[in-house]
Amino acid sequence: MDLKSLLKKIISFEKKKEAREVIYSAEVSVPSSGRDIIEVLRHVRQELKTNPYIDSALSLLSKGKPRSIAYKNILPANILTLLKTGEAKQVMAGDLFKDYLPMQHIIQKAEGVMKSALMEPTVMYVIVSLLSYFTVNTFYTNFSKMPHMDMSTIGPIRNYYFFLVSAPIISVHLLILKSPDKIPLWNRVYRYIRAANYLLIIKTLTDNGMSSADAIAFFKKLDDKHLLGGIKALKTHEKNIDGLAKALAYYLTPVESALLKTSVQFGEQQRILSGIVERRIMDVEKIVSDITGTFNKLLTTFALIPAGISIYVLLSIVGQLTQRV
Repeated sequence: MDLKSLLKKIISFEKKKEAREVIYSAEVSVPSSGRDIIEVLRHVRQELKTNPYIDSALSLLSKGKPRSIAYKNILPANILTLLKTGEAKQVMAGDLFKDYLPMQHIIQKAEGVMKSALMEPTVMYVIVSLLSYFTVNTFYTNFSKMPHMDMSTIGPIRNYYFFLVSAPIISVHLLILKSPDKIPLWNRVYRYIRAANYLLIIKTLTDNGMSSADAIAFFKKLDDKHLLGGIKALKTHEKNIDGLAKALAYYLTPVESALLKTSVQFGEQQRILSGIVERRIMDVEKIVSDITGTFNKLLTTFALIPAGISIYVLLSIVGQLTQRV
């Protein structure tokens, strides 16, 4: 990719981010102001001078397209699915965003902490690997010129060095990408954040007059094997909060699951659900920071792999030189 293409991508990313912020703010303001969303977006668009994403959204909205289609290339997939679910029940986008976005922002911050916990030791690993390669290559180049030096072990290490050091860290990243629920420590954070997001979605839908059946229909559209497996196991009559608790069994704590199931008997579903969500959101940053901090430290120890290779090469050469003295 050349510099021009890279700059275009960066500008496009910033414009999309800008469009998201505009849409979120505009949609939340529409119910209270009584103005039409097209009017609001046009006004903001004039102030911004240029934004192709807002232009595209305006064009589709003007043709009578629903928000879930008009915002398709701008908003994340989970938000679009939320919009589509609300549209089927004639719930305004602003009402959904007003309840969902503030708490979702906290969850996103926690997800950012997870990414940092993974990236920081990875950057350190790359730096140590490069320094280690410089050491191994320097030793090999200088000492291979000496007569009777046995470089049969060091040669392959030097030739296949980047494969040897990249395999462990790439494996960790692939496992986290493909199976985040199977990595020790990481799976605890993954499940906690997923549960917080799912519970927040249920709360948002029910706060806006939708049912547990609507929430189950929403979850059926997600790519989550644990959740889909739980929903598949539900009986026909379990399309209520009790059924949701069963479907989310993999993610919820036993206490949360019990509270949701018993809330039906006392007619306290909304209050209990709100309490569970608020506790999850309140604790999410601390829990994620604590667990990912430990994960970060463990992953940092991977830097011992390239360091160990350079130490092995050094000791091998020093051993041969000692024998010759």
